[in-house]
Amino acid sequence: MPEEYFDDEVNEDTVGSGGSFTLVAPGYYFGQVTEVHDGDESFFVELEILSGTKPDQVGQTHREYIHKNAKKGNRSRRAALLVATGVWTADLIAAARKENRGLNYEVDDLYGKVCCFEVVNEEQEQGKYKGKQVAKVPYSNFWHPENKEVARLKIPVDRSKVKDLDAVDDPYATPDTNDDGGFF
Repeated sequence: MPEEYFDDEVNEDTVGSGGSFTLVAPGYYFGQVTEVHDGDESFFVELEILSGTKPDQVGQTHREYIHKNAKKGNRSRRAALLVATGVWTADLIAAARKENRGLNYEVDDLYGKVCCFEVVNEEQEQGKYKGKQVAKVPYSNFWHPENKEVARLKIPVDRSKVKDLDAVDDPYATPDTNDDGGFF
């Protein structure tokens, strides 16, 4: 049976343009990864803005796509995000180099982590979104909150707004079951 969907919030001008996300204003922000989605060729993180150079953007969500391919620029962006969030540390990187081995990561390890980042708005030049404004993190502009670049750029870091996301009930979590398959 077909479902009917009624929502006063739906804006027909944004259908097909990436959903109902508000375009985050250009600036420098401190945010927390509140959503992670892993795909075959890329993954995305949703960063909730906790503080930044544009205080009116606090509470907004920025979605950033990271490609998994081996192109140098994409590898740099992944590494910058993983270091900025603390998934990869200087000690971990040094040990991998010393042992002449690569570094691994699980995309889900980004969930709940914090980092600083820059957002710019630019017009898409090709594809189905040609002519539309998009917000994105340019290049590898992710920084760990303790990085000296954060102080130089005067990015406000308000750690009091960091949420314990593990304490929030996940509506999509699989319910716990006992040994015979019954629910607790």
